[in-house]
Amino acid sequence: MDEQQMNEGLLCDADRQLIASAARLQKYVEAPVPAGLLGELSDDLLKLAFIPYASRSKLSSLYGPGLDFMSLVSADWREAFSQGALRMHNAKTISFPTHIEMANGEAVELSISENAQEGGLAWFLSYVPIVEHMKLRRDCVAEAKAESEKPRLPKEPLPALMEDGFAGMQESEDYLVNPVPLAVLNELDSMDAEFSSFVWVSQRRNEQIAEYEQRNIDVLELLNRDWDYALSNRVLRYYEGKVIFPVSIVRDDGETLVEVSIKRDRGAERPGALPWHVCFVDNFARQKVRAGHALFDWAYLGNFDDTIESLAEMALAEKWGVRSRRRAEVEFDSQKLSHVYLL
Repeated sequence: MDEQQMNEGLLCDADRQLIASAARLQKYVEAPVPAGLLGELSDDLLKLAFIPYASRSKLSSLYGPGLDFMSLVSADWREAFSQGALRMHNAKTISFPTHIEMANGEAVELSISENAQEGGLAWFLSYVPIVEHMKLRRDCVAEAKAESEKPRLPKEPLPALMEDGFAGMQESEDYLVNPVPLAVLNELDSMDAEFSSFVWVSQRRNEQIAEYEQRNIDVLELLNRDWDYALSNRVLRYYEGKVIFPVSIVRDDGETLVEVSIKRDRGAERPGALPWHVCFVDNFARQKVRAGHALFDWAYLGNFDDTIESLAEMALAEKWGVRSRRRAEVEFDSQKLSHVYLL
C-alpha cells in the first residue's frame, strides 16, 4: 500500500463528506485559491509545508492523544486538496478543513502560509487552533454519554405559579421604569412558541435554577410555563439588551422572585443555534429599603424641605471637597444643604 492509499484509508466517508461540505460554504466560494497558485501546490502536505514544533503539539491535542497526527493532517490536506476545499485566508495564507467536527457542525480549519525563510519548504503550517478554546462534536458526544450514565432521579412537581409574586415584581420600580422596547416585545410575541424552542439554556444555567429551587424539577418545563405567563401579562423588563422576567422561585429575602435574563445570541447563524440564550440567573437578595430612604422608616422629619432648610441654617460654615478623576476639586458648601439630596 503506497502513502496515498494509506492516508485515504485513515478517513471514513463521513470524514470526507465533512471536508467536502466546507467547499460549499460561502467563505470558501468567495475566496478560492487562484489557479496559478493552485498549480504550484502539492497534495502531499509534508513535502509542501514545514510543520513547526509548536504546531505539532497542538495537532496532537486536536487529533487526540496516541494517534498519528502527522498522517491524519496529511490525509485531511490531501482530501481538501482533491475536493477543492481550500480558501485564501489572506494574500499569503491558505486555510483548509479537517475531518474534526466542531459542535456547530463545521470542520475545524488549519492554515498554511508562505515560508519567508530561505532553504526550506515553500510553506509552513501557520495556524492550528487551541483545542481547549473550542467545542468539538466529540466533546458533546462524551458529555452526553456521561450525562446518560448518571443515575436518574424522578422529577418532582413544579412549584406553583406565584401569580402574586409576579404582580409584585411588575409593580416594582425596576419593572415600571424599564419596559421592554415595543419592537423587541413584538418580536417575542411573534415567536408564538415555547421558551425552550427559541432560547438556549446551557447546562450551567439549568443547574443554577434547579439549585435555587432546591428540588429536582424539570427546569425547561418551569421556564416554558413561567415565560408564557410573564410574556402574556407583560411582567418583563429590559436592561442593556437583555429581557428579564421572574420565575416562581423565591430568593433568600423571602419575597422577591428569582429573575432570568435572556439576550440575542451573536452566533445565531451557526447551524442548529437558537436566536436567544439565557445569559444570567439572578438570585441576589434585594435590599427591602434603599439605603437613602432608611431614615424615614424610624424617624419623622416633618416637611422634608423645611427640615433641610433648618439644618442648613444651623450648620457651621465649612467646605467639603472631593477630587474628580481629572483632579479638579469639587466643593460643597455646608450652608447650602438644600442642594444635597438623599439617594
